[in-house]
Amino acid sequence: MRAANLSSSAISRISYDEDARQLRIWFRESGMYVYSDIPPETYREFETASSGGRFFCEQIRGRFPCQFDPARKRFRPVEEPGTLCGGSPFLRRRRKAMADNKSSQDGRDRSRVAGDQPYEVQYFAEKHGISIEKARELIERHGNDREALDKAAERLTA
Repeated sequence: MRAANLSSSAISRISYDEDARQLRIWFRESGMYVYSDIPPETYREFETASSGGRFFCEQIRGRFPCQFDPARKRFRPVEEPGTLCGGSPFLRRRRKAMADNKSSQDGRDRSRVAGDQPYEVQYFAEKHGISIEKARELIERHGNDREALDKAAERLTA
């Protein structure tokens, strides 16, 4: 078992069991979560990441099965094993506070495709009947202008 303390505002400590391929993350506000099927290189990158919270959000949250600390059943319902849980409420609050508020959109939001937002890339791919990988390639090649991307996707599927 390997462990590391992080200097993160959201995460205090992480540990990794190589045999079980389990990553334990101690969130400062919500306690410990156990993530399964974590490759060893993901733990090594997490251990040395400049921002533990950012690494968690980009590389772990929603990608691996997890459960709330299975040994602690008091004061909190245990999430079903194997669910893709989100971790710290602090990180979820930060995500909700971002500028991309879907309830208050204006023309600026509709004229662009946010390539760093998975739901926008997925919507664009489904709209044009292309794979998510192809959608990302188009965004990289043509930028985030929705009109230019629509035309490029139409040429691709024609």
